[in-house]
Amino acid sequence: LFFLIISPYRKFSGGIHLKTHIGCILGTTLFFCGTAYLSKIIVIHNWEFRLVISIFIWIFSIFAVKLYAPADTENIPILRKKDRKKQRMISYIVVSLMMILANLINNRIISNMLIWGALVQSISICKFTYNFFRVKYGYLEYLKTKKDAV
Repeated sequence: LFFLIISPYRKFSGGIHLKTHIGCILGTTLFFCGTAYLSKIIVIHNWEFRLVISIFIWIFSIFAVKLYAPADTENIPILRKKDRKKQRMISYIVVSLMMILANLINNRIISNMLIWGALVQSISICKFTYNFFRVKYGYLEYLKTKKDAV
């Protein structure tokens, strides 16, 4: 269920991909299972507090999308500006819908999955996450090689 909830945001905003197969398997498992587990143990019961938290996460996510989405990889860079703009716009829409749904759904666990999933996914597109795992953005590497070639 969590995979279905977070996948559209991840698909369009991109995010970190680790360098090795084992790292990717462990990272993906930790991302999906860990966030689903977090959603189960850190339940936001008070609807006012849930609204405040989701607004802060939405604001952080909007800034992350603006600055970094779509966060691609060296192996599969997204080079066309039209594609990058489209993916960024869809990312704005998807994360906004996630936060709206998180506050409309009565099921607290699903609501938490939307909130914490958006936060973790937004963190996964940030530059500090790429730097921490020593992974490069594909588009930025493309721009560097293009600049060096000129």
